[in-house]
Amino acid sequence: MAEVRYVGNDGSFTGFGSNAHDFICTAWSLTASRVVSDVTGYGDTARGKRGGIPEYTGSASGYMSGGAANTAPNIGADGAGRAGTNYLTAQSNVSYSLIVSSADGDSKLNGDCVISNVSISSTKTGDATISFDFACDGAPMESWDVA
Repeated sequence: MAEVRYVGNDGSFTGFGSNAHDFICTAWSLTASRVVSDVTGYGDTARGKRGGIPEYTGSASGYMSGGAANTAPNIGADGAGRAGTNYLTAQSNVSYSLIVSSADGDSKLNGDCVISNVSISSTKTGDATISFDFACDGAPMESWDVA
């Protein structure tokens, strides 16, 4: 099979559990990073470096929606003052799936994460948007179409 070049329109995003805000995702990102420590000692003739444990963080953003179940932003208390499924008070992890392409057999990254930030915005003449930042619990599982 010939090499397939992915474009953004090939992908999608699913996640944040059954209590999730059912937003219309238009962008997502995932960053892998690690702390690099300087371990240079006296007498060394060049700098020494050691890599730490990897960390994975990401974001997803898009448009808010309504008129169906699970469309509330879930960033505050419910009408009775209870936290309920509030993303920022939930102690358990939620699942995500960052899909690069579903057209060729689902090339994707998925795993569990903790929501660290939720931001909503609305302008009089523009869009009503929502964005989520998250920190992954462990490394994402990668499944890639190679056929």
